[in-house]
Amino acid sequence: MSNSSAHSGEGKDLEKVQPDTNSSIEKSAPQPKLRRTRASDTDRDTVVSALSDALSRGQLTTVEFDERHSQALKAMYIDQLPALVEDIPEADELEKDLRSRDTLRREGTELATKPGSHLGPYNNQRSGPIQPAKPGTGKSDTAICILSGSNQVVAPNTPKVSAVAMLGGNDYDLCDVMGPGVEFTIESINFMGGHDIYVPPGVRVINKSFSILGGVDIAQNARGDGSNGTLIVKGFNLLGGDDVMLARGYREGQ
Repeated sequence: MSNSSAHSGEGKDLEKVQPDTNSSIEKSAPQPKLRRTRASDTDRDTVVSALSDALSRGQLTTVEFDERHSQALKAMYIDQLPALVEDIPEADELEKDLRSRDTLRREGTELATKPGSHLGPYNNQRSGPIQPAKPGTGKSDTAICILSGSNQVVAPNTPKVSAVAMLGGNDYDLCDVMGPGVEFTIESINFMGGHDIYVPPGVRVINKSFSILGGVDIAQNARGDGSNGTLIVKGFNLLGGDDVMLARGYREGQ
């Protein structure tokens, strides 16, 4: 056999035994690990609020509510929450909302959670006379906050919210409910707690509450002329009270 034939045969043998390094690298390359996002108090409160509504409608038993409520409060990651509300009417909307928050946090985008943050600068040029204010014809709302609180966006046409706060309180966003000719009432009983109330510009705020070592604080820029409705704050405050502030999206320079 010639030398050239021998070398040719050896080359073929080497080709057979030589490992496919590229294929090995592809197979052994570690897959990127999916990063989980921690749940916030707002995420947990959103689910707890939905569960409470389902309980009040008779869609959950007390045992089911207690079990899911406990799981929601213990949830460390946001992807643990959708399963707790998957069988209630608001499931699709809640899951979409939670997954949207998860995506924004993964991308490093800060959520605009402050009331009114989605709104543009306010144009204070009023046209026409101030309309007489009257309550809405919708359903009133109630809330009890003991060592807790949540963000509440009050729906249009709601006439009144009644709330009790003890060592806690809610954030109430009134940007959707207030408007020309609207009268809205918050009646709260606060003990060492209270609520943050966010209003759009032009809302006249009337304080009719009774307070002992506490009170209602109305920010100067939240004192409107009534062109955008009237807010009446009633109730009793002991070592606490409510704060009425202009919604963030309407503040000058924001």
